[in-house]
Amino acid sequence: MTENSKNTFLNLVCAKIRQNRQLVPTDFNISTRVEHVDGVPFMNLWFRTGGCSYDRRGACTFCNYGISSPVCGKDAISYVKKGLRSLDINENTILLLTPSGSLFDDIEVPDDAFKEILKLVRNTKCRAFLCETRVEYITEEKIKFYASILDNKAASLEIGLESANPWILKYCVNKNLSLGDYRRAIQLIQKYSLGSSTTILHGGAFLSPSEAVEDTVNTVKWAFEQGVERACVFPAHVKKWTLLEWLWKRNLYSPPSLWSLVDVLEKLGPDFSPRVYIAWHKVFENQESDGKRLDPLDDLGFVHAATTCGECRTKVIELLDLYRDYHSFATIEKLSQVQCECKDLWRASLNQPDDLSLQDRVVTQYSIIGNELLGHHWWARNGNKVIDEVRSSKVESSWRE
Repeated sequence: MTENSKNTFLNLVCAKIRQNRQLVPTDFNISTRVEHVDGVPFMNLWFRTGGCSYDRRGACTFCNYGISSPVCGKDAISYVKKGLRSLDINENTILLLTPSGSLFDDIEVPDDAFKEILKLVRNTKCRAFLCETRVEYITEEKIKFYASILDNKAASLEIGLESANPWILKYCVNKNLSLGDYRRAIQLIQKYSLGSSTTILHGGAFLSPSEAVEDTVNTVKWAFEQGVERACVFPAHVKKWTLLEWLWKRNLYSPPSLWSLVDVLEKLGPDFSPRVYIAWHKVFENQESDGKRLDPLDDLGFVHAATTCGECRTKVIELLDLYRDYHSFATIEKLSQVQCECKDLWRASLNQPDDLSLQDRVVTQYSIIGNELLGHHWWARNGNKVIDEVRSSKVESSWRE
């Protein structure tokens, strides 16, 4: 880990917010979603585990995939078997398999289950396979097995990055991530001739609309400089039991406009569009768990999502779906030509000068969060230390280094 990359304050805050969160029910074992990406079926299979190890320590300010009672390796294998049987997988299918956190995490998915699950994937007809993991869990032993057992597939790994700015990672996202570890993970993936993709958050806590666009564009470019093959940009959703929800309820946060996502794609330009994917640009209603149709609000925890106004939303979503499927910059050019009053308001928000710098904004909101969530006494004892740390760390931490 990079020096001082842990944010103790945000860990306490996020853990406090989640302290009364209900566990994922023990009969809610799989969830499936089918889309089309690159013109072929893209099938997402989630299976229940005990949950992300980092989630239990506080974890990211935007993320909530839930935690559950411990799941043994044998049960995890049975859930994946059931999920694979429920999908109509063919030779064109791209399959994404994901637990609540990282498939490579030995605590979440025991090593014996990890190996058996990959053998199950090998025996499917899918032509391409990917899974998600944090870089901390990537070891040469696991990568070597992953590559060898899936040698009959186009196998990839998807790594969570969110931002390539260490300051934003620490003070806005609360992701304890070393960019050095990230580089080494990409090099290891390349060594074994695996594909790589990375997830990038757009519009996290405390960032202004213009700062969010700039950081996302910079992060995509940085990831490609490290050798990543694909980047997946997703606008932040407000989900239950997250700091984003807590801020949103107090009018201290709003999800980014979908026009900001379009702006990111437009700024990246046609040279990048074939390798830049998008996700979370809409709330999916065609997701199922154990044969039950899921409600995004009740079952998946969505409270509010990135959107536009009702007048242009259908058109914008249709074009973003088209971009997701074919990655044509011509689709982004069509989006840039769409005219709407909400687009004018969004553009004005980009040009509006910020009353506070990002650093001052974080200090101000940390003070509110600390007093209200951790209590006046806690903040009186510890607040100055928290603020001093924020102010002593330069926002300009170079993501280009």
